Amino acid sequence: MIYLQDWKKDCIFALRLNMNHKLYKPFTIVCLSAAVWLINPCSASAYSTEEEKVLEMFHQFRELYEKGSEEEFYELANDYEEYLLDHDRLVDYYKIKCNEGFYDVRHRHIYKAMKTAKELDEVVRRNGDTAYYYLATGLFGDVYRVSYDSPKAKKYYLQALKEVGDRDPKFTMTTYLNMADLLNIQDPNKALEYAEKSISLAKKMNNMEFLSLSIAYKAFVLFLSKDDGKDFNLLYERYDYLKNRNHPGFNHRYDGIMDAAKAAYDQDYDKALAIIRNRGGIPDSALSVVRVYALAGDMKNCFGAMRRMYVDLDSVFSITQSANFDELSVERQLVLSQEEVALNRKLVQRMSIWLVVGFVLFILIYIMGRYRLMQKIHKLEGKLLIRR
Repeated sequence: MIYLQDWKKDCIFALRLNMNHKLYKPFTIVCLSAAVWLINPCSASAYSTEEEKVLEMFHQFRELYEKGSEEEFYELANDYEEYLLDHDRLVDYYKIKCNEGFYDVRHRHIYKAMKTAKELDEVVRRNGDTAYYYLATGLFGDVYRVSYDSPKAKKYYLQALKEVGDRDPKFTMTTYLNMADLLNIQDPNKALEYAEKSISLAKKMNNMEFLSLSIAYKAFVLFLSKDDGKDFNLLYERYDYLKNRNHPGFNHRYDGIMDAAKAAYDQDYDKALAIIRNRGGIPDSALSVVRVYALAGDMKNCFGAMRRMYVDLDSVFSITQSANFDELSVERQLVLSQEEVALNRKLVQRMSIWLVVGFVLFILIYIMGRYRLMQKIHKLEGKLLIRR
């Protein structure tokens, strides 16, 4: 690098010194051309290497996010975030930190997710990046949603929608769907409005992933709230048409729910229940089972399914709380350990000071005692000389 800088200096020097001399203009041009040739490829190469590194880490991050162990994910996330900060890539850092928070929420690490959201919010505000406040605000909404604190979740989601404006359509669509999920039972009409907003924005952005997700979720809200399947069937046909186009961006997350709801509206309740129970990874499967029994008019099994759902929810909540308390306990132990180390350090410092003071006093006392002893010896020697 120093070598390239010397070349640049030589060329600039030649330009300034010889520009007025026709004889040296060719030399000047050659020097400048050499500098541009040498410097630009290397700068581009360094930039390219950094971009490749970031892209590689992103692919690893995404892979571990989907199917890696938690330990590996958090280790990579930490390394990735440090790398982004070291290379002053703050915007990338904000988004990866936000995704780490989504991972926390997804795995029900509520306390950790709240901590991640606070860290993200502090970094964004410390850097004065007002355009990215929405990331932390939305993450707070997610934390409260999975903690079953609907009022706070709604408050943060609405605030995040104000903060994001038109800057991040994917975030906006995700927040619309989260609002629909939050309100699908307590206010189905409002949930349908948010799902429709997501559909409109997905069409505007030509985003097949969110279009398929939004249509499916609107259909799911209708399935939970409407006994008449006409509106659902229209959305099902639209969803099925998009799915059969085999677009690579199509999201199949709600395929099982859509097929089960369709079977339930067609009064094939056994088929609907079989789809829900046999297909893995169906979102809100317990709630869907309750709805199928309700449409079938089987109140006994409907109440039984509701009871099991609430028992399962209570169990999940207990496990979540236990895990969060464990995290709190571990962190508290770390804090206590740090406090203990600090206290021990202070104690050692105090003991060291007292030892030094004691040693100095000992030296002073020794010197004074030695001085007095020598004085006595000199006096005795004088007396002995007089007697002799």
